[in-house]
Amino acid sequence: MVFNIQGKVALVTGGGSGLGLEYAKILLRNGAKGVTLADIDSGLGNVALSQMNKEFGPDKTIFVTTDVSNIKQFEDAFRKTIETFGYVDILINNAGILNDGIWEKEISINVVRIHSKCK
Repeated sequence: MVFNIQGKVALVTGGGSGLGLEYAKILLRNGAKGVTLADIDSGLGNVALSQMNKEFGPDKTIFVTTDVSNIKQFEDAFRKTIETFGYVDILINNAGILNDGIWEKEISINVVRIHSKCK
């Protein structure tokens, strides 16, 4: 079964660069109504937002600075998505880090993230 994304709204964590940004572009190229780029790096996020606005127009993408290990910020990303687009259909929970020097944060983002909060 193929999932139809025409008119859907997505929130993509880690959306400021890399795979997250590519997922967001693919969604819009395939008919998504709008995409929220949620990323902890506001510099990358704002550059990505500018690129997305040039390619898809100014009303298709928003950027929200989001640390996915902070439940309040994660909820705020959803809230801003709903305020802008009316609803959320798709979550691509893509954010992650790889840095064993800060292993506790690495575990918090990559493993614990919001999963334990959803029980």
